[in-house]
Amino acid sequence: MKYLLLGFCLLFLLTVPSLADNIEDQALTTARSFAELVNDGNFQAAYWTGSPLLQLANAEQEWLDRIDRDQKVLGRVLTRELKKTRSITSLAGFPDDTYQVVLFNSRTEHKTKAHETLLLHQVGGLWRVCSYKIH
Repeated sequence: MKYLLLGFCLLFLLTVPSLADNIEDQALTTARSFAELVNDGNFQAAYWTGSPLLQLANAEQEWLDRIDRDQKVLGRVLTRELKKTRSITSLAGFPDDTYQVVLFNSRTEHKTKAHETLLLHQVGGLWRVCSYKIH
C-alpha cells in the first residue's frame, strides 16, 4: 500500500510541470488562431471569439476600425515567431485573474520588426483573447 501511495505521489509530481505546459500550450494555440483570424482580415470573427473582456473594453466598430487601420499601416503579418509567454495575475485595466501574455516577434508587409502582444484569460475553461495589439 505504501508503494502504491508513493507511486501516485511521484506520478503527480511528474505531471505537474506538464499540466503547466499544457495550459501554456492551450493559450498559445488560442493566441495563434486569433492572430491568424486578424491576419486573414476576419476582424469581426476575431472580435466575437475573443473574451467578453475584449468586448466590454472595446466597442465593436471602434475595435474593427483600429485593427483595420493597423493592418493598412503595417500590412499583413508575413512571419510570426514566439518570443515568450508569461503568466500574470494583476494588470492595469483588467480584473485580477490568471492571464497569459503571449508575445510574438513578427514581420509584416511594411515593417521588418513588428511585435504582437496578446493577453488571454480563461472563460469557462477555455483560453480567450482579451487584448490584441500589433506595433
